[in-house]
Amino acid sequence: IKAMQSGDSRSAVKCIAILVSLFTLVYAYGAYAINKYSARSAKALEVSLLQGNIPQEAKWASTFRAKIKQIYFNLTRESAKADADLIIWPETAYPDYFSGQDRFAFGELMGLSRQVQKPLLFGVVLEEQGKYFNTAAFIPVDLSQVNFYKKIHLVPFGEYLPLRQYLPFLVKFVPIEDFDAGKELVVFEAKNKQSEPVAFGVLICFEDTIS
Repeated sequence: IKAMQSGDSRSAVKCIAILVSLFTLVYAYGAYAINKYSARSAKALEVSLLQGNIPQEAKWASTFRAKIKQIYFNLTRESAKADADLIIWPETAYPDYFSGQDRFAFGELMGLSRQVQKPLLFGVVLEEQGKYFNTAAFIPVDLSQVNFYKKIHLVPFGEYLPLRQYLPFLVKFVPIEDFDAGKELVVFEAKNKQSEPVAFGVLICFEDTIS
């Protein structure tokens, strides 16, 4: 019995040592990563991040679209007072499909950018020739054009159904329509307080874990 108890004690000590070692390694890497990537660049942008806290069940309800726009438009006007270099909305924040032929949506958002005199980066579902993309749209402060980054790495079972053509029964369990994946990375550009151009890219959702 004593031998068994002694063996159990050694096993417990080993387990604790392994856990402490793993925790130390994770902590050390986290500290290293924060120190490496959090250094402020001489050409940094100050940004305002907006979150409207829209309930998921209301996000695509047609009766709530006007309210969602009002919320984000008001937040944009309010955040512009802080004089950030760039105003950012969340992923798919715009409550409707966005089309290159939808001049009203372009005009509505470009008018907002003109009003606050700030560039806007916002999430939207972009429709092009019958295909739908989870997209980050950027309106520069000079209103030259709306630029898009289409999400490349989609979430399986969330944004598309893998092997849909081979396993059609999965549709019963995951009744979603597929998004299409973007094909290329896009670099946007905004100016900082010193009027220096700052280039930046966008990662949507879990893309920041694999890029």
